[in-house]
Amino acid sequence: MIHFFPMFSNDAENSPYGDAIRSTEIEYRIHARVLSKNYKNVLGYFFSFIPNLFLFSITNAWWSLVRARPVPDLVVISSDIEAIVFGLVRFFRRRSTRIALTPFIFTARRGTWVNAMRRRYYGLVLRLVDVAIVHSYLEAERYAAVFPGVHTHFAFVPYGLDVDRREALIAEAAGKPAHPRSLVVTAGKSGRDYTTLFDAMTNTNAELRVICDFAPAIPPIPTDADIKIMSDCHGYEYLRELAAADIVVVPVASSDISVGQMVLLQAKALGRPVIATDTPTMAGYACDGVDTLLVPPGDAMAMRAAIERLITDPALRKQLGEAAMSSFLQENTTAGFMRGLIAAVTLDHQKIR
Repeated sequence: MIHFFPMFSNDAENSPYGDAIRSTEIEYRIHARVLSKNYKNVLGYFFSFIPNLFLFSITNAWWSLVRARPVPDLVVISSDIEAIVFGLVRFFRRRSTRIALTPFIFTARRGTWVNAMRRRYYGLVLRLVDVAIVHSYLEAERYAAVFPGVHTHFAFVPYGLDVDRREALIAEAAGKPAHPRSLVVTAGKSGRDYTTLFDAMTNTNAELRVICDFAPAIPPIPTDADIKIMSDCHGYEYLRELAAADIVVVPVASSDISVGQMVLLQAKALGRPVIATDTPTMAGYACDGVDTLLVPPGDAMAMRAAIERLITDPALRKQLGEAAMSSFLQENTTAGFMRGLIAAVTLDHQKIR
């Protein structure tokens, strides 16, 4: 028996998430709730979100490890606060339930003492967790080295998602007239290398649309590049922009944590040809020359060459887009992620009743 605790819906059972769990044919229960993350500042985070997360965690741990029958073999949680609460309840109730944390991301901060304190804190959290799911091979190896004293198993499971109304978006984009100039779209704010992309776009026969609300992530725009910043483009409108793109670019600056995979997978789901920075965290998501074109980090000339190559070769764009959609449907849907998760968190499949 596995218990799941998603925070994004009050009815996760009737969602792609619930469908994905059912596809694994395990015995499970979902205890879902919407936990809003729309805090506007640090005070909102500490005095609104964190107390709500503690209450969410205490309620779920009591329901799962104290009241539920049978007691689960495994719980799947998604935050450090939940790990602390579930770990303590498990200890005091003397349960054998295993705890899986997904996803686990540890990012370095400026300042030696800050990093030292965060490493100690997450080291304590990980001592309460049996399996920590990460979204790249590199992170699995790095965290094992960063936290040598813990016995947590760091398991790489490729990220998975579902694009709402995917087929309708594809059909809508196909029915629109072709752009007079090639349309390049990029999106996101964390760990992006927009400086290299902007340099690559200079003197190209293409328009670049940057979907990003985070102003500090946007470098100065070159005068000899056609670049439009879209700062209020979300949800379905964002997906429409992505679906309409001739080329999607995912320029990544961070090489040690998972960034950019969501945009990459959304573009692949919509059958768009993608150019991405070749970082270790892209391994498992992009195959160079098959479903993606990969370029070296910080290399504006290589990125420009890849963009111009796709602009002038519609057959290659079609080939990459079709291969991208195929690989997405086979490996990176929510159902694919759930199969990988179950395989990673169960040492013996026969133990899951």
